[in-house]
Amino acid sequence: MNQFNSLDPQSLKAFYYAAQFENFTKAAETAHLTQSGVSQHVAYLEELLKVSLFVRVGKRVKLTGA
Repeated sequence: MNQFNSLDPQSLKAFYYAAQFENFTKAAETAHLTQSGVSQHVAYLEELLKVSLFVRVGKRVKLTGA
């Protein structure tokens, strides 16, 4: 099965806002999720896609080349 068939819209929303703000807390506020929820959604995508999507530096995150 193609991994993209398993993409969850909530996970994509969490990823989008985390990438936009480079901050999981701000992403959570904007997406109406908890910070833990954003982390879980991003971890789900990273596991599904088998890549690291962010480099975590303290409270900031930066997109990887993936």
